Amino acid sequence: MQGIAPAASLATNVEDLAKFVSFQFRGDEKVLKLSTLEEMRRPHWVQPSWASGWGLGFSLRKLGARTLAGHGGSLGGYRTAVAFDAEAKVGVIVLTNSNDGNPEQYVDKAFQLVAPALAAEKEKIAMRPEWEKYKGTYRWKTSEFIVDVIDGEMVGYAPDAEDPLDTGGRMKPAGEHKFRMLTGTSLGELAVFEVDGAGRVGRVTLGAYYYVRK
Repeated sequence: MQGIAPAASLATNVEDLAKFVSFQFRGDEKVLKLSTLEEMRRPHWVQPSWASGWGLGFSLRKLGARTLAGHGGSLGGYRTAVAFDAEAKVGVIVLTNSNDGNPEQYVDKAFQLVAPALAAEKEKIAMRPEWEKYKGTYRWKTSEFIVDVIDGEMVGYAPDAEDPLDTGGRMKPAGEHKFRMLTGTSLGELAVFEVDGAGRVGRVTLGAYYYVRK
């Protein structure tokens, strides 16, 4: 570490950082009060556009309607980012072991794809129970297709794409075990799920391709 030891001499892992982020949502009278934590992430300096700014020890930035607090870091061979939405009580931690890693990109996608599902679960927004059997990961040779429910809608996407939702999109019921793709690169195509006599989904056909459930 040499000259940068004061900034880089701590080692941690995802589990420890998850405890740290969780602590931001509740505080502890023996460590830091919740009111003190709130003051740390209150904007003390902001850009004129309020696209980003600083609290006390935390960087702040806007991501859509969310205000994220957190911090990033880098050292030779590593790049990291920790961000959390205190209002929604959701945090994202990304650790990469690459100089050209882009942890912020994964943070943003996690808030796009995962945070709404967590919020729906927290608020007990029930999805249509008959959709549960379609959820999962489907594989075709070297590619995968994930079916999930986001914001109460069926969604299909390729997880390895730069922007997963651009490769798939929302799905509208179009018959028994059939859904029409409403957005994405498969716009207009039918996703047809094959269901056996026991009600288990084995694969999905999308356009000219089929994907077998993992």
